[in-house]
Amino acid sequence: VFQFIISDAGPEGKFVLDLKNGSGAAKAGEEGGDCTITMKDDDLVAMAEGKLDGMQVFMGGKLKIKGNMMLAQKLQSILEALFDAMSAAVKSKGPELVKMGGAVFQFIISDAGPEGKFVLDLKNGSGAAKAGEEGGAVGP
Repeated sequence: VFQFIISDAGPEGKFVLDLKNGSGAAKAGEEGGDCTITMKDDDLVAMAEGKLDGMQVFMGGKLKIKGNMMLAQKLQSILEALFDAMSAAVKSKGPELVKMGGAVFQFIISDAGPEGKFVLDLKNGSGAAKAGEEGGAVGP
């Protein structure tokens, strides 16, 4: 069970990723866990995208770990797997999601720079999820 504390996100930056009990769960809040990860939002995004090595972030003092250090070593591969699963869901259920969505959504993580921008297209073709920006998308 991972407890994440995104240090620059306030109370909304606390969430739990339970990969231990039942079929797993993700939820907002603070419940503790086997491993508590504290880091900034842009570093977490860069790790999830495979652009930043977890060990480098830890050694540089940008990632703080409390609890099970061996579990923390699996974090980068877990984040990459979650990002891959999201992309796979769009690929496998794209037409169904397009029927429900009917729009192109632009996500911008304001403090993450260019790496914090991605598009979820639930309007065109079979749908798509991709990094970057797209004109005409719904979002801030």
